Amino acid sequence: MFGAIVSRSAAGQRTPLPNPDASFGFPIGTDYKLFDYEQSIAYFRRLAAATNRVKLIDVEKTAFGRTFTVALISSAENLAHLDQIRRANMRLAHPDGLADTDAHRLARDGKVIVDISGGLHASEIAGSQHTPLLAYELLAHADDPRNKAILDNVVLFLWPSINPDGQDIVVNWCRARDDQTNPGPMELYEK
Repeated sequence: MFGAIVSRSAAGQRTPLPNPDASFGFPIGTDYKLFDYEQSIAYFRRLAAATNRVKLIDVEKTAFGRTFTVALISSAENLAHLDQIRRANMRLAHPDGLADTDAHRLARDGKVIVDISGGLHASEIAGSQHTPLLAYELLAHADDPRNKAILDNVVLFLWPSINPDGQDIVVNWCRARDDQTNPGPMELYEK
């Protein structure tokens, strides 16, 4: 089910789509197995290198100074026209002076922007752990009519983690616990 899928890169070469289970060394969702933020971003970089349906954007720095990254997933055509899609959505969001016919045209020709974040609260770790699998499943089955319709009509803003610093605090604590090094109480994260 999760074997390597072949996709076409922006350069037209065929490269394997990285399997998250193989990339992380365990099936996503395995009890007591977690990956940290850097491992997650490294996976998304491999996805972006394997397909022209992923674009990574570094948006700023976290409180701990990590680079904060979002993955945009859509058709190659949509990713090539992000500025135009953004302008159309902004115009619909601020419709002052927009004629009904223009609004209907923008809505008909536009693309939906969907934002999914990988968990806000650090101790709710599942959110940051599911995003690679979500991306993989969407892209691995990109030619399936349902997924193709999504990729053609939606720009997915997929945040691998909305709280990279908190994610790593929890992952590091769990790893120390699993290594039986008595990590003590988990650090309280209040940035």
